[in-house]
Formats: sequence, C-alpha cells, structure tokens
Amino acid sequence: MKRVLICALDWGLGHATRCIPIIRTLEKFGHEVTLASSGDAGILLKLEFPQLDYVELPAYNPHYSRAGSPIGSLVMQMPKFLRTIKKENDLVGSLVAERSVDVVISDNRYGCHSTRAKSIFLTHQLRLHIKGGWSIFNPWINSELVTATRWFNEVWVPDSPATSLCGHLLTGRVPFTYVGWLSRFSYHGEREKRYDVMAVVSGPEPQRSSFEHVVLEQLKRSGRSALVVTGQPGTRREEKSGLIEIVNHLSAVEMQHAMSQSDVILSRSGYSTIMDLITLKKKAVFVPTPCQPEQEYFGKVLHEHGVAYCMDQKNFVLDTAMKEATSFKGLGVLSNEDGLLEEQIENL
Repeated sequence: MKRVLICALDWGLGHATRCIPIIRTLEKFGHEVTLASSGDAGILLKLEFPQLDYVELPAYNPHYSRAGSPIGSLVMQMPKFLRTIKKENDLVGSLVAERSVDVVISDNRYGCHSTRAKSIFLTHQLRLHIKGGWSIFNPWINSELVTATRWFNEVWVPDSPATSLCGHLLTGRVPFTYVGWLSRFSYHGEREKRYDVMAVVSGPEPQRSSFEHVVLEQLKRSGRSALVVTGQPGTRREEKSGLIEIVNHLSAVEMQHAMSQSDVILSRSGYSTIMDLITLKKKAVFVPTPCQPEQEYFGKVLHEHGVAYCMDQKNFVLDTAMKEATSFKGLGVLSNEDGLLEEQIENL
C-alpha cells in the first residue's frame, strides 16, 4: 500500500473532475489517498469523496477582465501565481514529512512536488500558444514550463495515443507517458430523452457569469427543454422556469444521468469536459472561454474534423448552434485505449 497525495488545480472544475478516476483506481488497488485542492475544485472533491482526508491548498483565484486583454490580465497576476506556487510547495513538503507520503500526483499545480516522495505531474498541455501581441512571450513561457516539470519524476498525459488530441500542445523536450482519457463517467447507453440541450457553465469569473447570462437569455426565447448546470458546487440552487431547469451542481452520478438524457451538450471546450463527452458518446456545441488559447485550440480542432460544432461566445446564437450540431459526428467517434491508467498505478 502507498500513501498518495492528490493535488488538483482550482482553475475551474476540470482538473478536479479528471482526478476522480485516478482516485477511484488508487482506492481499488488499496492505496491510502489524501486530497488537496482549493476553491470550488476542493468542494467538488470533498462532495465526491467525503470519506477521504482533505487538505486546503493556497488558492490561485485567477480572474479574467471584462474589458481589455484577458491574457494581459493573467500576465499581471503572474506574481500572485508564483507566490501561490511557493506556498503550495512549502505545504506539500510538510504534508509529505508529517504523513509519510510515498507519492504526490499533481494536476497542473507546479509547486506540488517533493524530493522525499515520487512526484507525478498530470497535464495535457506542456506548451502554450498565446496569439496576438502577447505571443512574443511564448518562447519564454514555454521554456519556464519545461523547467518547472523537471521537479517531477514523471509526467502523465491524459490522452489516447491512438487518436491524440493534445499533440500540438505537447513538446518533445519533456518525456511523458499516456494514461488514456480520464473521465469520471462510464458509458451505459443512451437513456430516454428528457432535455433538448444540457448547458454546463464553468470557468473563472467574470466569464462564467457572462456565459451563464448569454445561455439563459437565449434558452428562454428558444422554446427548448433544457437543464443548466452553473458550475458552483459550494452553493445550492434549484429553479424551474417553464422548460428550463437550473442547478448549481450535480454529483458525478447525477451529471452522467442528465447528460445521457440530453440530445446536445452545450459547454466550454475544456479538456476534461471533452474527455467526459467522449466517454458518453455525446453530440456537443462548444463555446471556448474567450482568450483561453487551449480551449480555442480544442474547439477549432474538433470543429474542423467534423466532431463537434464550435462557436465563439461573442457571436453565440443558440438556434444556429443547435441546428449545426446535428450534422457533426459527435465525440463518440474518438476511441480510448483502456488500461493505461491502471498500468501506471500498478507500476507505483
């Protein structure tokens, strides 16, 4: 048995949700797991695994500006992010010593490693592709990312080597191991339809609230049956207005059930969401978070390959998106390679 510390980034909910299959597999093999995160990501993990110990890590609290360049806003927050990395590194070092931790698995938290434990970095993005005037910083940022990963013994990439989506975001300068697409869901076939569309709203503020407003306004006028999940696990909200139901959070079981009852999933093109929809073989409409290069990249790739329809938030029109989505193949055309995660956990 190993003592394993799982550290999930608090940048949206995706890093926490894709840790769920890792935690389940570790428990299946009899390992002792401690969870560590912050913000809504931490709340989600505590709700899914109330039986496990949980430690609060320093929060990154990223913010995107409503006006001006979102990339510029993030660059201005870099000193805060670097301080957070230092704080989480100090805390993880203490946890490893106090709890005799054997393995640290860090999902995109660059400070969560220790020389006294095997440290594994989980990421699907080893290289950034910032566009526009800020692209001049790409070489420096990517060099720093490569340097940061060298504190870890291994890098795991949640992607399938057979039909990789992340190739453009990886780099040959960092050796890594594929662990397959990581989803908290498992496919059990389609259920009887309940919703025309299920909208999953997520991500940092203020863009999360802006997206929620756009979606709700257009759904009310559309006459379509819909479930809207606002991505706020720390609060309770259950509303129904005509054909539209609104909740702040669903457990993994509830989320899978609702998605299986929906014709189309409307969401951000976050990588964890994509992995969930691959598993459930769903049709989707993706609306990338504005000026998040990674989400824009995945949305564009899936659109160009006829897998899922993608439209930017500024020009989003629900009726158009729903009509177009029917002509796309759906995420089920992408196949996973089973057993990769279990193989790596056995190797621990």
